[in-house]
Amino acid sequence: MTKKQKIKFIALLTTTASLAVGSYFFKKKVEKMKEDGTFNTMVFKKRLNQYLKAAKKDELTLEIIDGLLAELDKMNDFKATHEGFELNLDTDKYMELQDYLDAYYSRLASSNHFKQADANEDNTQVRLRKCLNTQKYILENF
Repeated sequence: MTKKQKIKFIALLTTTASLAVGSYFFKKKVEKMKEDGTFNTMVFKKRLNQYLKAAKKDELTLEIIDGLLAELDKMNDFKATHEGFELNLDTDKYMELQDYLDAYYSRLASSNHFKQADANEDNTQVRLRKCLNTQKYILENF
């Protein structure tokens, strides 16, 4: 084996070892994140951002709505089995979501000539679920 080949071999071996060690620690980190709910929260927030972007552009699809509903269910299931876990949205996203839900219900009520129920009684997750189910029904049936 020439000197160049030995250097390439050592570089390849070092890179492979580094990737293996990095992969191991990454896997451990993801496992810990799944245990404490951080991973689920991250995925939920990603889906929520996707939903808000599509809603702003009036480009909601069943796939986006179903994806967010599925993540909301996962968050609720996780919360039910892990005492003390709370889904915390940053203030800007929370307010953006609240504003969107309020505007959506207001438009829906006025366009269908029905009295708008007081939505302030429900928490944001309940209101989000109602909104998503309504949007899903509309997309599936009209």
